[in-house]
Amino acid sequence: MTEECDLCSGNYTVDDAPWFLWQQGATCQPHCDTMLAHQATSAIDRIVPPRQQGANQLLPELADWTPVGPGDNGVFLFGDVGRGKSYQAAALLRAGWMQWVRATGSAPSVQWWQIARLLQQIRSTMNRDTKDGREWFTSLYDCSMLVLDDLGAERVTDWTREQVLLVISERYDRGAVTIVTSNFTLGDLAARLTPTDDPANPGGKRIVSRIAEASRRVEVVGPDRRLAASK
Repeated sequence: MTEECDLCSGNYTVDDAPWFLWQQGATCQPHCDTMLAHQATSAIDRIVPPRQQGANQLLPELADWTPVGPGDNGVFLFGDVGRGKSYQAAALLRAGWMQWVRATGSAPSVQWWQIARLLQQIRSTMNRDTKDGREWFTSLYDCSMLVLDDLGAERVTDWTREQVLLVISERYDRGAVTIVTSNFTLGDLAARLTPTDDPANPGGKRIVSRIAEASRRVEVVGPDRRLAASK
């Protein structure tokens, strides 16, 4: 099945992903919202978890968010389990992708990492000191938009804290857009990430301080969607 572009009358398929604009008798303009929406869906659905594919409904508090601008445009999404934090992160990536293209004329680089899996990847990559490994770290630090999902759920050790701090700090210094989700408030997250047996080690507070300065804080509330879906 095909649909007609609402701006330039070109046709695009709605049957398959990635989305393709069929330019039959018309040239779609770069600012065509229909084309951008489907390109964004294709780009974001390739990297987000399957359950978050197609996410596009933002909370009102996030409707005016933009990833293009000074380095204080990250987002910290927090709330209890199952409230839709990861969904909002995926919807933010999709909306941000479209805004980035409109503002710059080129597609942003985007990454999505669940914290525990990111730490596994960092350990594996560090064990292989290769050009590809170094390029991977550069791409992590420099990508246009990065989601760090479920911060605070990982097992906290000196090593994991150091790695999270490094990623957050590198992106903070670059003014890069980082979207963080967590079950914890910033205060609770700082306490969780700071070792109780070493008060002189403020690693957790340093992580949270950078997130706080560079991010809009939004609490995601409501019922547990997973429990509601299982009824």
